[in-house]
Amino acid sequence: MIHGLDTGFLVAAEVIEHAAHSDARAILARLIGAGDLIAIAPQVLAEFIHIATDSRRFVRPLDVATACAIAEQWWTARDVVHAHKIVAAASPCRTGGCPRKEGKHPYCLRVFFRAREFVFGRL
Repeated sequence: MIHGLDTGFLVAAEVIEHAAHSDARAILARLIGAGDLIAIAPQVLAEFIHIATDSRRFVRPLDVATACAIAEQWWTARDVVHAHKIVAAASPCRTGGCPRKEGKHPYCLRVFFRAREFVFGRL
């Protein structure tokens, strides 16, 4: 199964002082241990770097180099799939298969949102 990882979960999993850190790490260990995959979108990693390095949010925020290294580790991990590729491939409008070419008619929106629900399912 593929589980979508959002920014809040990633921050909790990687920032030790986050209140949900140990719970997030336990969930990740369970998912990876079961052989499941993690889907991450590029914007989640950008948001992670922004939030994890913010001294207004954390007493001991990550420095930018560390946050970038963590983001790169996630992006290149073998248990991670790139969510933007899955969602884009699922929508006929986004792949040129839509006769209307506008991306907003009901069929293509329905396909897009079903794919998004599949990729970004709840943990």
